[in-house]
Order: sequence, then C-alpha cells, then structure tokens
Amino acid sequence: MKKNDRDAVQKRYWADRVRTTEILNHVLFDGKDVLTPEEVCDAAMEASVQLASSGGGTKGYKRATDGAKLVTVGQDSLYVYLENQSYVDYAMPERSLALEAACYHEQRSGMRREHRRTKDLKRGAEYVSGFAKKDRFIPALCIVLYYGEDPWDAEKTLGKILQVPQACPKLKKLLNDNHIVLLDVKRFAHPEKLRTDLRETFSIIKYSSDKEKLNAYIKSHSEELKELPEDAFDFIAYTTGSMKLMKLKNDSKTEKGGYDVCKAIQDMMDDSQERGEKIGEKRGIKIGEERGKQRGIRIGEARGKKEGESTTIIQYIKANFAEGRLAEQIVENLIRYFALSKRQANAYMRQYTQSQQ
Repeated sequence: MKKNDRDAVQKRYWADRVRTTEILNHVLFDGKDVLTPEEVCDAAMEASVQLASSGGGTKGYKRATDGAKLVTVGQDSLYVYLENQSYVDYAMPERSLALEAACYHEQRSGMRREHRRTKDLKRGAEYVSGFAKKDRFIPALCIVLYYGEDPWDAEKTLGKILQVPQACPKLKKLLNDNHIVLLDVKRFAHPEKLRTDLRETFSIIKYSSDKEKLNAYIKSHSEELKELPEDAFDFIAYTTGSMKLMKLKNDSKTEKGGYDVCKAIQDMMDDSQERGEKIGEKRGIKIGEERGKQRGIRIGEARGKKEGESTTIIQYIKANFAEGRLAEQIVENLIRYFALSKRQANAYMRQYTQSQQ
C-alpha cells in the first residue's frame, strides 16, 4: 500500500464539507451544531512564503496541506488546515507554525496588492509597510488528524522543543509559543456521539487492532455499516493499512451503490481464520513428524542400550560356566552384579542355554 495512494484517499475523504463541519464543531464548539456545511468552503491547499536569501534577494518555499477550509464564524472568518498523520512527528509544532505563518504571509501579500491597487494608504508608516493600522489577519488553525497505533508522545507546543539558554530564564516568557490541535482517532473517546459516517469510520479505525472489539462492533452495528459511501470504505481500508479489505471491495458493493463494510470485514476475518487453520494444520503435521522422529530416536537408543546390556550378560554367563561355576551360583551373581530380579536372571540363563543348543 503506497503512501501517495493513502494520502490521496484521505484527502478525498476530508474534501467532504459535511464531515469537516462535524469535526470543526467538535474541536471548536465541543460538539454543538454551530457551524453548517454552507459556512465551510474550500481554500487554497498550498501557501507560499518569501524569505531573504544569503546571496541577496528573496527565496520562496511552499507549504502544502492535506485539506484547507475557509470557515465563516458569525461575521468573521477562519482558515483551517487539516494534516493527516499516520506516525508521530516530533517536530509537529514547527510544521503547524510554518503552515499558519505561510497563511498569514499570503494574506499580507494580498493586502499589499490591494492597497497598491486602490492607493488608499497615505505616505508614512502604513504606506511603507503596505499594511494599514486597521488591517487584521484572518486567524489560521492547523488540526492534526492522527491515526497511528502508538499513543502520541511528541510535544504539542513549540516551547517544549526549543533549547532555551538556561542563563536567561526570562527568554522563555518572551518567545512566541505555538500549540498544535491534535485529534487522536485511535483513542477518540466517544465516536458513537458523532452523527455523520465519521461515527462508523472512527469506530472501525479505533477497534481495528483489537479483533474481539472489532468483531463485537460490526455485529452490533451491521445495519449502519451496510451502505457506506465508497470514499468511506477506501478511507477505512487505507487508513488501517488493510489491502485484504480493498481486495474485497467489489464483492461488498450493494444494489443501492453503497458498500457493506460489515460483510467485507467479516469475510476478511473468516478468510484469515481459515488460512490460519491451514497454517496451523501444516505446522501441527510438521511438529508431529518432528516429535515422532525424536520419539523414534529415543526408542532406538533404548533398544540399543537393552541389546548391548543383553550381550554383556550372556557373555558373563558364558565366562562363569567356563570357570566351572554352577547354574545356581551364576543366577545369584546376575542378581547381585546386574541388579536383576530372579525371574530376569533365569530368563537370561534360558536364553544362554538355547543359544548353545
């Protein structure tokens, strides 16, 4: 599963204004329905910044984001940037600040162009800066959507990743700080309170690493999962990294044009179980063969040991007869020196007698 494909799928999913509106209401208004989709419009997903270069002049660089919206909040506006993140980025406060700073730079450039066009600035400080005293920037906010398996253990403020000189403690208070807004989907507290298909996608992503919880969820929410849109199906598959789920996509399409995620996940689980049983069976056969081999070796060693011991005893009996000892004396010696029972000693005596006939 390629990173570029996953990024494209996630961007397409969050292009939907209804979903973005619900997330913004969650982050900005604690889940209250304050914003409407009509107040959330697409914005440029790339901002440019011009910096002074060492050789003189300026050098530009661009900051791209996974999603950009211009949000109307009452009589005012707000720029929101969405950053999809599958791994912990320990420099995230810097990335967030750079994106927001690029947005402010773009706004200032636009204001300067507009003032030049209208020629509404008088000579003086306003004219030189290209920025009127009454001018105001539209706030910019970066929201990090984190889908990683591991808990986010990176710092959430720029100040925490700055090496502030210990000899100047006051400096820390003077430096500007930048806080990131983090939405940890795997640890989202109450996805069931969401009202769009974020309820289903967030829940599946949250339980994707726990087979029992995932199975319990899809069984208790089978109706809600029967008609998810295609971009939601793709979002679940690519965000959880499940190519198996994507392979079952066509078979999960319904007559209404939606996708039955419940059926797809259940089929995937059943297939995994069946393959697991086959692998287990093969491993069991191999283990059984190995155990049988080891048992055979042990039996062979025991038989060899017994045969060797029997040969020694027969030779001992032959030597005793050659020395003129009586059968009764030989039996007593066998019992004494070989730790045999009387029955075993007599059996060896019979075996010797038969071998001499």
